Amino acid sequence: MSAEAEGARQLHLVDWAIVVCCVLFALGIGVAFLKRASSSVEQFFVSGRSLPWWLAGTSLAATNFSIDTHLNLPSRTSRPGTV
Repeated sequence: MSAEAEGARQLHLVDWAIVVCCVLFALGIGVAFLKRASSSVEQFFVSGRSLPWWLAGTSLAATNFSIDTHLNLPSRTSRPGTV
């Protein structure tokens, strides 16, 4: 591997700053909702059964889409005889 290609694989300070900001943002959201979600097991898993049907359905569809798209489909298309 050339020196240029090796240098392109390293993260710079700006990259690390973005990663740290994303992690801190995610942790901040978690801390903000920690008290409400930890009041009971039902509150944690099913949001106190207060979600509208369309929001629960959208969450299910987005979860299914993200799993299929990034894990399953690339393995299917890389097999011989797909086309």
